[in-house]
Amino acid sequence: MIEKKNKLLECKKNIWIFNHYVVTPDMTGGTRHYDLALELANQGNNLVLFASSYNHFILKEMKDYIGKNYLIENISNIKIVWIKTTKYKKNNWKRILNMFVYSFRVIRAAKKLRKNSILEKPDIVMGSSVHLFAVLSALVVSRKNKAKFIMEVRDLWPATLIEFRKISKYHPVIAVFYFLEKFLAKRAEKIITVLPGAKEYYVEKKIEKKKIIWIPNGINYNNFKNLATERFKLFEDKISKDYFKVMYTGALGLANNVETFLRAGKIIGQKTNKIKLLIIGEGERKKQLINLKKKLNLNNVIFFDGIKKKDVPGVLFLADIFWIGTKNVKNLYKYGFSFNKLFEYMASKRPIVFSVDAEYNPVKESGAGIVIEPENSQSLADAILKLFYMSKTEREEIGIKGLKYVKDKHEWNILAKEFMKFVFE
Repeated sequence: MIEKKNKLLECKKNIWIFNHYVVTPDMTGGTRHYDLALELANQGNNLVLFASSYNHFILKEMKDYIGKNYLIENISNIKIVWIKTTKYKKNNWKRILNMFVYSFRVIRAAKKLRKNSILEKPDIVMGSSVHLFAVLSALVVSRKNKAKFIMEVRDLWPATLIEFRKISKYHPVIAVFYFLEKFLAKRAEKIITVLPGAKEYYVEKKIEKKKIIWIPNGINYNNFKNLATERFKLFEDKISKDYFKVMYTGALGLANNVETFLRAGKIIGQKTNKIKLLIIGEGERKKQLINLKKKLNLNNVIFFDGIKKKDVPGVLFLADIFWIGTKNVKNLYKYGFSFNKLFEYMASKRPIVFSVDAEYNPVKESGAGIVIEPENSQSLADAILKLFYMSKTEREEIGIKGLKYVKDKHEWNILAKEFMKFVFE
């Protein structure tokens, strides 16, 4: 039996992944599925990603379709089918329309590409939330192709909408999402989650525990080696090397609670003028955050535009420490979280101030920084100042703990093998 399973794993598999928000290294955003697909392809499999090229992080169309509704690119042994979708600038009905258009067109594109023999029949079709319509599309395509249907959960919908958007759990839209979530989970042969506690969440919904696995976000540590920093002079020109640099990179949305970071900057500025807070990213709340900076008269905070994913490692090495925070939503984070940036920070060998209330806590577990309660600007300022007054050697010792943790537990080559073993066990 074991020999049969090993032979099955050695066979080349055709794997299709449906994720509306796939990002490649030349774009802004998280590259979970690109990194996973690249590693699976390196292990001898055929990978196809189905995504929208309207980038959610910078709200910009990234491709030119010239009258078509989809196009195909080959990038690093991966095929990416880009789906043309509608534009939006806010989290309103236009974003919902964008989701529906992706989900409808991706089914049609998959059917046409199979019919014309452009793509081979898939062995596995995986649909990944954030939104559940992408997962539903994957279910439809898997049934038509008689392939395994895998559901991946990166955000718990609709729980996230209830906690962050303050939508009533009795709202009709929420009721539809609850139904769809359970409908998809029951029909999935396997469920992959980036949230370590999500097994309990789904067991409460009468889903079999044995068909659920936690495969977290990861890193390719090679991307953090031998980095040339000439292309990052924009940062160096604005920030003297004499300053102690506290960096945040990523989305500027409601969940990220960057307001607390700014208010901590006000407190820090009253203590010393040697610390700069750097905010690198895009998001729906960026304008409000820049206005808050002006209102608080903060001279120690600098905003930068979002950067390409491939440039992230080099930029991170310019920081002295990092910060990650969320809003105080313990009911949601009791199942864990999925911060790409956390493992990148660890790989950069720098201490982290972690403003998240969750049982799953890699920073605490590894000793990679200081853990404080969320939405507390005074505690955040105190933690930053504590690291500032440490010696460089002390900070390096903390950073090394984070690097060891992420290399042992979050390398993509290890996670990709876990993926294949679980899917075919």
